[in-house]
Amino acid sequence: MKKSTKAWSMKMRLALLALAALAWIAVPVSARAETNVWDGTIASGFAGGDGTQNNPFQIETAAQLAHFAKTVNEGEAYLHKYIVLTADIDLANKEWTPIGNHSNLFKGNFNGNNHTVTGMQIRGELDRVGLFGECKKFNVDSAIKNITVKDSVICGNKFVGAIVGSAEEINIENCRSIGNTINGETDVGGICGKIGGYSVGKVSQCYNSSKVTGQGRVGGIAGMGGIAENCLNTGEITIIREGYRSACGGIFGIFGDATTSARVTACVNLGKVSGGESFGGIVGKTETSSTGHISNCYYNMDAITGGFDAGTALTAGQLCGALPEGLDSTIWKEGGVDTSTAKATQGRFGTATGTYINLTKVADIGETKTASVPVYNYVTTNGDDWDIYTLITTAEEFAAIGQDTTKWSANYVLANDIDVSGVQLSSIGDPGTLYTGKFSGDGHTISHINLKKGNGYGSLFGYVKDKVMLLAVNGEIDLGNNDAGGICGNLSYGEIYGCSFIGTVKGATVGGICAHVGSGKISQCFFAGDLQGRNATAGICGMGGNVGGINHCISIATIDITENDGNLAGITNSRDYGVTNCYFNNDICNVEDTYKLGCTTLQLTSSSFFKELKDNGFDPAIWTKKANDKETGIAYYPSLGENNAVPVNYTTGLSFEITDDSTLTYGEKITFNAKALVNFATDGQTISAEDTEGSFEIRIGDTTVVSAAQIQNGTATYRAQTAGETTFTLVYTGTNSSFFPEQTTKNLTVNINPAPLTVVGEGIASGTYGNKLSELKVTGLTAKLGTEIIDGIWQIQSDDDEVPYVGDDGTYTATFTPAQHPEYYQPLTASVKLAIEKAEVSAIPMQNLYYSWAAKGEKEVQIPGLPEDRGTTELISTVKSDDAKVLATDQAIRYSEGKLIFTLGENTMEDITHSATIQIVLGSQNYKDICVDITIHRTAKADREDTPDPDAFDMTFTVSGNDLAAQITTDRTDVEFSFDGTDWGQTKSAGVGHNEKVTARIRYAETDDYNASPAVSKTWNSGHGPLNRHDRVEPTCQAEGSIEYWTCDVCGLYFASADGSKSITATEIVLPKTDHSWAEGYLSDMTGHWHKCGVCGITSNTEKHASGGAATTERAEICTVCGYEIAPKKPAASNDDDDDDDDDSSQASNTDQKATGAATPPAATATPATPGVVKPSVIPVPPTTPAADEKSKEDAAKPSGEAQDTQESSGEAPQEERIDSMTAQTSDSQESGTEQITETSGKGTNAGRVAAAAAAGAVVVGGGGAAVYVTMIKGKFKFK
Repeated sequence: MKKSTKAWSMKMRLALLALAALAWIAVPVSARAETNVWDGTIASGFAGGDGTQNNPFQIETAAQLAHFAKTVNEGEAYLHKYIVLTADIDLANKEWTPIGNHSNLFKGNFNGNNHTVTGMQIRGELDRVGLFGECKKFNVDSAIKNITVKDSVICGNKFVGAIVGSAEEINIENCRSIGNTINGETDVGGICGKIGGYSVGKVSQCYNSSKVTGQGRVGGIAGMGGIAENCLNTGEITIIREGYRSACGGIFGIFGDATTSARVTACVNLGKVSGGESFGGIVGKTETSSTGHISNCYYNMDAITGGFDAGTALTAGQLCGALPEGLDSTIWKEGGVDTSTAKATQGRFGTATGTYINLTKVADIGETKTASVPVYNYVTTNGDDWDIYTLITTAEEFAAIGQDTTKWSANYVLANDIDVSGVQLSSIGDPGTLYTGKFSGDGHTISHINLKKGNGYGSLFGYVKDKVMLLAVNGEIDLGNNDAGGICGNLSYGEIYGCSFIGTVKGATVGGICAHVGSGKISQCFFAGDLQGRNATAGICGMGGNVGGINHCISIATIDITENDGNLAGITNSRDYGVTNCYFNNDICNVEDTYKLGCTTLQLTSSSFFKELKDNGFDPAIWTKKANDKETGIAYYPSLGENNAVPVNYTTGLSFEITDDSTLTYGEKITFNAKALVNFATDGQTISAEDTEGSFEIRIGDTTVVSAAQIQNGTATYRAQTAGETTFTLVYTGTNSSFFPEQTTKNLTVNINPAPLTVVGEGIASGTYGNKLSELKVTGLTAKLGTEIIDGIWQIQSDDDEVPYVGDDGTYTATFTPAQHPEYYQPLTASVKLAIEKAEVSAIPMQNLYYSWAAKGEKEVQIPGLPEDRGTTELISTVKSDDAKVLATDQAIRYSEGKLIFTLGENTMEDITHSATIQIVLGSQNYKDICVDITIHRTAKADREDTPDPDAFDMTFTVSGNDLAAQITTDRTDVEFSFDGTDWGQTKSAGVGHNEKVTARIRYAETDDYNASPAVSKTWNSGHGPLNRHDRVEPTCQAEGSIEYWTCDVCGLYFASADGSKSITATEIVLPKTDHSWAEGYLSDMTGHWHKCGVCGITSNTEKHASGGAATTERAEICTVCGYEIAPKKPAASNDDDDDDDDDSSQASNTDQKATGAATPPAATATPATPGVVKPSVIPVPPTTPAADEKSKEDAAKPSGEAQDTQESSGEAPQEERIDSMTAQTSDSQESGTEQITETSGKGTNAGRVAAAAAAGAVVVGGGGAAVYVTMIKGKFKFK
């Protein structure tokens, strides 16, 4: 592992060297020329001096610096000597040998005179490397100071630093490591690898910006050290491979604090620290695990999270501000933030470029570090007011501000809501020390304040000079005889912006927001609650306020004053003079309102008023109006954030009434009064108001009869358009209302009498024939209500369907029915005369008559389509066209009772295809003239266009053997039949197949005058004839069953019904086997227990017994499933082993005698399912036969697994296998020290297996001439 670590280190160092070389190449030549560049040579001496304090050795070239290193490494310690560097040195990335080593230490005084060594390169697996390798204090003047190592690569093993690898007791002052790459294994630091000793060396006013990496102890100033003062680290400190007890810190990796002189004070770390078993912003850890020797040290919490808790964590913003406590302003330079670079990130939060605090000497050489610093925009009106801030997250942090006057100049932002219940608060700012910082709640709330007399100067903020903004507060302030305000006590200057207080404020001069205002400004503020003052008391400011100084504020205050009632005001006790755009609730604050700032509760909680507020300069970015909860009746005042919304309960209702109680008649005017009422419940009183944001309308049912536009100031006039008991519904639409739901209604029921009508004119009831009396149109009559014409229908009322004829001159009565709401009017009738016109008749279709050439004589033809109610009808005219003399010339054409009568002439076959036409006009009483056209044709035979009715014939099927016959049945005699459409005749039957579609056709047969007609057809299914029924067969656990079904013997199909309408498959008739019906109890023996089917007798698979615990002298071993006794109770202990053997012999003898009788063993005992004890007396064994023995031999000769199962159908193991199993179980169950079960009568025989299976007591087993004697004594089996 060591070797691989070194290989890795070497690769890392080579890479770092390459990077350094590239960096060097990138430096302009002109820049390099400003320093003395090393060519690799070593000078023979110094540039001058004798080494004394007044005339130190002078080094002005790199070669002389190399000479200095060479002499030290050769043994010159430079005791009491002084060396000074007079020029910047560039070692040109050549390998540098450190000044001093473990054998030859530097012990003099080296002064770099604020010069810089660059391009130093140290590589290899070396210990104690840096500009100096190792040095040690020789006298009080021993020191290394005022030197900078820059842009170099320093790599080593142990004790690695830019200035010195290892320094013992020597002081290192004002040294700097800038832009270097420093890497080692342990004790690695930006300035020193290690500094310490018995008197502890000190490192002071040193600075590191280099990246430092290692594996053990790594620090920004030193990997391990004892004293550090006024040191600054900005470099990244990292343990890249964690070693044993590794630690890294911003100043020291490990702080050797075991000596009393050890200390780390006034040090700052701005760099990132990570890795190791322990890490920290100042030190990785201390030797004593204590932090008592660390003081006034600070680190950047934005770069370090967690770690060893030493020093104070500050934000980047704090580290870019004023010097923290304990940092000497003569040594340190405070930071700053360039707010002109600020950019918003979220809301009012943003970032700006900040410059960190710095060592003054480091700042003098232009080495500064910047950071992106969180800033906050404290602007209240226009422009920007960016500034750094401290974030407050807890009640304790906020309380600490009031308890420490040094915090009263800082800026703060509240990060979240805080609850200060039970927290002791003190005012921030007092008459002697004003609060000069800026505080923003950023819209958050401080809840449950309880500020009492003695802890406050007026409020949370006592005396404010700059700004308090965007803060919501609730709770109670009671300062007795002192002045009190909800947010501030005294605002001589500065501004309170966007703040609110909800609660109670008590004191002498009292204001909801501020007690006194001088030249300060209060804007966009809100108060709600109780104010109790002894003197001047007002909703926003108790006293004071210049013109325009208080603006855009709202007070919902109840005010009580104990001494001077004249000093009350809604906003401020300047009598509200100079106040702009401020409002208070004059429903609950009854004060003089000279400047008309008072508003009602309804106004202040309405949405429309809030819109006006925003239009009048109330900042919409901070003001909000929580929507009123119309369902529960809770209204809300405008507030600074919904979380601070102040509620007020209310109820709503409608007032709806008629002003005139006289009798109402349809058509007369009705005057309504309507109001929407809102009742607020506040401070134990009810405040009533009328809502005007919504809109009224009046409805009857769903019909609007008075629109919103017709209701002015709650009054509406309506002309009654109904009669009888009428319910008017007042509908108040609250869509635009802040208080009412979308719709509120109230009903008002009144009785309206129907109006009398008059009739004008003479009535005529007209129509065409065919109209009923009730269908005639009545004209000439007008119904009026006064002078108003009423639309409606005049109609002759008739209880029957009488149809008046043409010429009816009777007088009838017509009744008027208004078009709308007839119930609104009294009945109206008038006499009318009839005017009936003839009706149009439908066109009579032209008739084509066909006669063979031989037909002759008079013919009567019924004229189709003539109206039956035509009344008196006569032939008016006749027009005939008959060139071929189809008609007889000497006979007239006549009409009689709907028939046309004509006479055919005598024609020959030559007249075939000749024709004649007749056109007649009929006149009737009730219809206009009727025209009829007829054409008579002479033919050989006429084609028939009509067909027989398909329902005139049917088909039946009969069975003959396995065949079916189809038989047509009909009552018609003028028809003929066909099954195939070609063979026509009177045959009415044919043979057909099973389940076959059979089509039959029928037509009129041919006659002398007519050809056969077109055919019509019908189709039937022949079916199967009688089917065979099969009864249902229930399934069992041994055999399948079947459903009830039918079969056809001809086609072999299966059917679910007797009519064969539903065919099924053979699979569908099968009912599957049922499950076995296992008996509830168990059968059992020593092998286990099993069930038996009560239907077929098959047994289930044998399950092993589940022991309820080994047998003891108190109880037997019982199976918890079937209750079988696996083993009996153990007998009591006996000291006479010989007696036991005698007992065995005696019992064995008895067993022999019983075995001789060859008794048949009983069957296995059936045991109940519930636990119990059953002790079988005999284990059943089948008799042994020669055949069985042969079978056993065959099975034994077969390979494992090939023996045949002798009980295939039962699912039960063969008896011999069960006994073998019992043998194994019994053997396994014997306690240590008991005798092993053995077979004594024939190896592999049933008798031997029985012996092995015996469980308890004496058992006799016989069969096939073999007997086994088993006796159990004290839990042991004895076989004989």
